[in-house]
Order: sequence, then structure tokens, then C-alpha cells
Amino acid sequence: MQIGATTQKGQYDFYRELSVGDTVIYTDMEGNRYTFTITSLRYEKHADQAALQHEDAPLKLFVKNIYSFEYLIVFCDVLC
Repeated sequence: MQIGATTQKGQYDFYRELSVGDTVIYTDMEGNRYTFTITSLRYEKHADQAALQHEDAPLKLFVKNIYSFEYLIVFCDVLC
């Protein structure tokens, strides 16, 4: 699954504080919760398929910093 965002007016500012090993919890529209752990962080100029496919991960988050025009791509694995 891939989820994207952009940092406008303070939304997603927490991305600067993410680290490998942090826990990410995703809740879907039906209220199901899924827990992941961050395995890798990459800064890229583009969040194209080549960058997103760099690592095989069940959850990939990407956040565009509108001020630096770069993306943080966060690769996550299922936390058992």
C-alpha cells in the first residue's frame, strides 16, 4: 500500500521526527488497525515508481516538502 501527502500549513510536519524503528499505525475506513515499523527512510527528488519500488515493503509513505521540493519516502514492514 502507498500513501502520499504534502506538508502544507503544518500538516504532516511530524515527518521530520520519523526514525527507523518507529511504529506506524494505519486505521482504515472500517476501523481496522494495522501496525508497522519503519525499516528505511530515503530522501528523493521524485516519488515516482522507481523511487517507490526501491524497496519491497508492505507500506510505503511519501511526503513532499513543498519548501525544499523533495520527498521523504518511508518504507515500513508489518509489526508482529
